[in-house]
Amino acid sequence: MSQDAPQAPTPPALFDPASVVSRDYETAAVVVLALWCMIGILTMFAGNALLDTFGLGLTGAEVALLLIIDRRGFYTVAGLFNVDQWNRAQRLALAVAEVPLFFVALIVYVIRIGMAKFTELQASPPDSGSDRS
Repeated sequence: MSQDAPQAPTPPALFDPASVVSRDYETAAVVVLALWCMIGILTMFAGNALLDTFGLGLTGAEVALLLIIDRRGFYTVAGLFNVDQWNRAQRLALAVAEVPLFFVALIVYVIRIGMAKFTELQASPPDSGSDRS
C-alpha cells in the first residue's frame, strides 16, 4: 500500500507565454523595449570604456522605467517567480540577487513579454480592414 506524497507546484516554464504576469504592453512598446534592451546590453559589454558606460546608463534607464511602470512584473521577472508563496527571506534573496544580475532579469523579462505578445498576435484574427471588391 503506497501513498502518493503531495507534489509541490511546478514553477512556470521560462518561455511559457501563458505564465507571463506583467503590464499589458502595446506591440510597439514591446519592440522598443526589446531593441532598447539589446542595444544597452551589447554596448554595456563592448569593451570600450565610453561604450560600456553608455550601455550601462541605457540599460539602467530601461530598468528604472520598467520599475516605474511595472514594478511587480519586473521584480517577478514577468511572473517567472511566484513571490506570493515565498517567505520574507526568499523575497529578500531575490531582491539582493537582482541587483548585480539586473541585466539578466531584464533580458528574461523582455523575452517573456515579447513571447506573450507574439502569442497574442498569433491567436488574434487578422484585421480585414475595408474590403475592396
